[in-house]
Amino acid sequence: MGGERFAKIPFRNFNPLSQLLSQLYFEIHMFSFHKGTSQTWRGNDYYLPANLIYFITGGDGEIVNNGQVIPLIPGNAYLIPINSFLSHSCKTRIEKFWTMFSLEIFSTVDILQSIDECINLGKFDLGETDSVNDRIKRNGIADYLYFESMIFQLLSRLENIWENIFDKKVYQDKIYRQIFKYIHEHINTVIRIEELSDHINMSSPQLSRMFKSDMGQTLKSFINQKKYQRACALLTGTNLKSKDIASEVGFEDEYYFIRFFKKHCGISPTQFRRQKFPG
Repeated sequence: MGGERFAKIPFRNFNPLSQLLSQLYFEIHMFSFHKGTSQTWRGNDYYLPANLIYFITGGDGEIVNNGQVIPLIPGNAYLIPINSFLSHSCKTRIEKFWTMFSLEIFSTVDILQSIDECINLGKFDLGETDSVNDRIKRNGIADYLYFESMIFQLLSRLENIWENIFDKKVYQDKIYRQIFKYIHEHINTVIRIEELSDHINMSSPQLSRMFKSDMGQTLKSFINQKKYQRACALLTGTNLKSKDIASEVGFEDEYYFIRFFKKHCGISPTQFRRQKFPG
């Protein structure tokens, strides 16, 4: 054995996405267990502020994602990407674990935003309900790592689309990194397209056309989306009052902030915080 030589091949040669791993920011916003009925588990026409995975343990729930009805089959896991337009309900009851998380590149754009449909990730055994609930209650480092590994294990099942996601995100970052960074750093202000175009020495019409073509949405809707996501994070992760959150995302008037939030979410910021949406 001592005389044999083995070629050392970097792992990244097999997985192009690994080139981005050092630039990815992962965060679990929430992991919880939920039991609901047809009266309590119902929501219509809202945008997801972060990625969502359902682990269905029982019931007869369903979601409507971009007009497609998807039954939630017990024993299966489902990925619902960030910014999906969603409704949810059940005929009689629903039982599930659910997690909301972000997987951002350069802490600005979620890499799963390129996926435009809910994906059935197949069978997945979480283990005993009581054991998983104990981990949720402990909320220690080992428990966080346990849930993190579970999420990445499920995401690894997306092997057929990772390369396309990677190629698209590398291109988008190369072209729009300065724009993403500017929005990220000025999310607490009123951001105008003119100031973004000046920031990169491009005319406003040209920037707007390019962004819509490359990103599949207008620059204004992207800015609003980032403000909505930031507001959701503050509502779930802090005790700030609504008027203070409004200021944090660039609204001087709390009334207009509430209207903005309800347009994206379908419910008020107070309702969102109370029900730990979208459990």
